[in-house]
Parts: sequence; structure tokens; C-alpha cells
Amino acid sequence: MMDLLNDTWMRLRDSLARDLGDRAFTLWFRDVRVLGLARSVLTLETPTPDARAWIAQNYSDLVARRASEAIGAPVRVELRVARDAVSANDDDEIGGPSRVFSTFLATPRSEICLRILRWTAAGRSPSFSPVVIFGSEGVGKSHLASAVVAAASFSDRALLLTADAFTARFTASMKVRRLAEFRDSLLRHRLLVIDGVEQLASRAATARELGSHLQALHAQGGRAVVMSRHHPNEINGLDARLVSMLVSGYTTLLDAPGHEERCEIIRSVMRRAGRDLSTDVVHAIVSSESTSIARALRITKKMVAVAAAFGEPLDPAFVEKHRPGATGAPDPRSRAAETAIGIVCDRFQVDTDAVRSKRKIPVLAIPREVIVWVLREHAGMTLREVGSCLGGRSHTSIHIMQMKFAARMATDAGLTLVVEEVARRLGSVEG
Repeated sequence: MMDLLNDTWMRLRDSLARDLGDRAFTLWFRDVRVLGLARSVLTLETPTPDARAWIAQNYSDLVARRASEAIGAPVRVELRVARDAVSANDDDEIGGPSRVFSTFLATPRSEICLRILRWTAAGRSPSFSPVVIFGSEGVGKSHLASAVVAAASFSDRALLLTADAFTARFTASMKVRRLAEFRDSLLRHRLLVIDGVEQLASRAATARELGSHLQALHAQGGRAVVMSRHHPNEINGLDARLVSMLVSGYTTLLDAPGHEERCEIIRSVMRRAGRDLSTDVVHAIVSSESTSIARALRITKKMVAVAAAFGEPLDPAFVEKHRPGATGAPDPRSRAAETAIGIVCDRFQVDTDAVRSKRKIPVLAIPREVIVWVLREHAGMTLREVGSCLGGRSHTSIHIMQMKFAARMATDAGLTLVVEEVARRLGSVEG
């Protein structure tokens, strides 16, 4: 039976390749697999949710027609997403698949964001579109992006896309010369939510396309919500017209929760999962994690699993004992970055938090550039790694700093001596 099914699928693939051409076929159908045929339903598996959505929207009729011809009887096509793709997305969620407003633990810091998003989801007037929510990694932006779509009064016409997914769809439509269809398909939605707009920095064509779409959506009474790690004005390399469009709406900060709030969020999530952890245990875990809530939650789940496997009580002493195993060995590059930042801040007598901040103060410019240069040229870190160490700056921002400092050193020999001094001290500490 499977041999017959596979033969049928190969004939169907050949037909689709002839209809679509090599470029479109390779882009959308190369990694599609056949799962089964039962009761006149042919089930196909796509590698990603985006591939499933695009095939369903643009090629479903063609696939059904060619499948019926290959099989010799009318069939309906059902598309499913590969399990590993779904699981990978689920792992990133805080609290599992229920990303709705009711599972987002509100704090005084997030009250404004929640109010404006609920207002937008309800379709109430006046419209503040586009609503831009910005904040650091792990504060819950992706949770709220899903929540506003789930709560939309017109949820059947609400669409959530990551910036990368928007780019993929736009690029694919350009390649197969179906740009008009791509634009029409987006405008059929009354609410568009874009998560991670900072990823469009230096993607000028895609950024312009998004800006044009936001204008068209606003003109027909639609609404948009955009999530970003930075304020639009601070995203280096982002198209100026898109920035202007984003700041024309309502922009607000989703601030990182404080320590007590982080602990309560972790406890609340674990409680929903059926594990009521003591305050002392959660404090011990969260105090060791200065990164995102998502990472702290993953560490918490590991601690619970390890305690169960060892048959030991999960208490602060257990957390302290098993923390290295649960968090992984320290990253040598992270240690180098922390050391370099400390050396440079000591050399220039500036505060480390100020250097990592987004504050544009002249006295911080050169220390930041020295850090970038040392980490890039002497520690071998990537642009993204350096950006992560400097307050989550984009790789474009780090590249600009590196180029500026190269120009400074060309005319100021003293800066070369500073770099050599920092690199020497860094090497002695690491050694």
C-alpha cells in the first residue's frame, strides 16, 4: 500500500514541478512528505507552519486537482505541520500553548501594555494603530502577540507573523511573481501582529513593504500591533519610512519585571503545570538567573525533573548543588565579554550598566566602541554575540560601532594603545 502511495506521490510531485517551475516547486514542495490516503483525503506534511499556510492559501486547488488526476478519483488534500516544527515552537512558550491574556501574569509594569492591547483586540475606537510594544528579551512580548490575536473580536481575520516569516513570504512572492496576491492576502486580515520587527534592520525592501502594508491596512480601518526589542527610533538600519509609520501610532515599553515579580511569574506558571513550588526554591533559582524569564523557567523545569529522578526533595540546598548541571557550564565567550566590559569601564571610569544601556551619552561612545573592537578582534565573537552582551543591541548597531572605531584609530594612535592595554589585561585574566 505504501509503495503505491509513494508512486502516486512521485507522479503528483512531477506534475506540480511542471506546473510551478523549478524555483517555486523547490521553495515550497521539496520537503513536503506524503503521510497517507484514506476516505478520499490525501494527507501531506509540510516542514514549517509558514509552508503550510502558503501552500494552503496559494496552491491548495492545484494540489487537489493534480492529486485527483494522479489517483484517478476525486480527493481532498489535508496539510499538516511536521511534529518537530510544532514542538520547537512550543518549547519557546512560557506556560505551554495557552498564550492568552488570562495566562499572562500582569504586573504594574505591564498594565499599560495590557490595556492598550485589549482595547485593540476588542476593535474599539479610537484606534491607536500601529501599537508598538518594545522591551528586552524574555519579558513576554511573544506571549502578548499571541494573546492579542486569540482575543481579537475578529479572530478569523487576525494574523500573527514573526518578522522573519513576513520576510519569507514577501521574498517568496517576489520570486514567483505573485506579489499582488501576497498583498491582497494580507489585506484580508483586519488585524496584523508582527513579532520581532528589529529583525528587519538592513532589510530595506522588506521594511518598506511592511511600512506600505501598515499604511494600506490603516486606510481600510484595520489595525496593527508590532513587537520589538527596541524603540523604533533606536533600531539602527531600520527603514526611515517604516520607523515614521511605527511611531505615528502608540508606542509603549513592556518593562522587565522585578525580582519578586519574576518569582511570582515562575510560581504561577509551574502552579498551572501542577507543581506548587515553595517561595524559597523559586527565589534560589531566579536569583541565579539574570537572563530572561523563559530561561529561568527552563532551569526550573530541569530542577524539578532532576529532583524527581534522584528522589530528593527540591529545596534551596538542592538548587545550589545542582545548579551547574541544570544551567550548563559557563560560556567562555560570555566570561570574556564580562571581563572585557569590566576592564574597559574601569579604564574609562564609567558605569557598566550605563555602557549596556541604550542611553546616547557622548562619554559612553568610545568605551562602547573599545568593547566592541576588543570582543570582535581579540575574542573572536560574532556581531550578534557582542550585541547580546551590550544590552541586546542589533548586529547592525555593533557593526557600525566597529567601523566608527576603526576610523577613530586611524587618526588617533592613543586609541590603539588603549586597545592593546585592554587586550593584554584580558589575556592575563583569562590565562
